[in-house]
Amino acid sequence: MTRRQLLQWVLHSSWLAFVGIAAGRLFQRNDLVRLQSRKVRVCTLDQLKTSSSGGAQANVGGRQIFVRVEGEDIRALDLRCTHGNCTVRLVHNPEERFICPCHGGMFSIDGSVITGPPRKPLAEIPVRLEGNDVFVLDLS
Repeated sequence: MTRRQLLQWVLHSSWLAFVGIAAGRLFQRNDLVRLQSRKVRVCTLDQLKTSSSGGAQANVGGRQIFVRVEGEDIRALDLRCTHGNCTVRLVHNPEERFICPCHGGMFSIDGSVITGPPRKPLAEIPVRLEGNDVFVLDLS
């Protein structure tokens, strides 16, 4: 084996090792770890059921959310207006609804649009109940 052949063999081997390591890191599957770290406890089911507004507001990843019990289901809404990205406010006059302070859009308590300018309903956030604790996924 000549020096040139030895050098080529070393370079090819190191290139293959680099590609193998890079591909291994690229295709690692740690989705479960990421999902677990993004799960945020918001409140307890008892707090939701005894709340005067029928729900609870919380800050998750810098976003305001509203969690409420709807029959047998627990639903969470992202309180960012789908029109201008402003945070909507819950108003109890005379019915509960969300009002956008930026452009006056109104949403019902379930997040559907009552009056524009928003055309899309408030975004729902995945909710998980573990025992008595209510968790949402931090989507930020």
